[in-house]
Amino acid sequence: MDKKVMLNEVLRLSRPQPPGPDEFGWREYRDHLESVEGLRLCRKSIQDRLNSLVEKNILTKRQTIYKGKQCLVYRLVEQSK
Repeated sequence: MDKKVMLNEVLRLSRPQPPGPDEFGWREYRDHLESVEGLRLCRKSIQDRLNSLVEKNILTKRQTIYKGKQCLVYRLVEQSK
């Protein structure tokens, strides 16, 4: 099995599977999906706020690699007095 096929299989297995409509646990599954979507929206609003601070020249933004993952680094712009 090549790496791409293995990765797709791991991702497929790691996704929560919805229980049948008559099985116990459907409400918990729906609540889980809503909380994931809530986190996604929260993350998006934080990202929008950071980007607006970059546009106002309050923060600088750059991409870097940290522990093998691509990350964004924000820093305060030095204010001259």
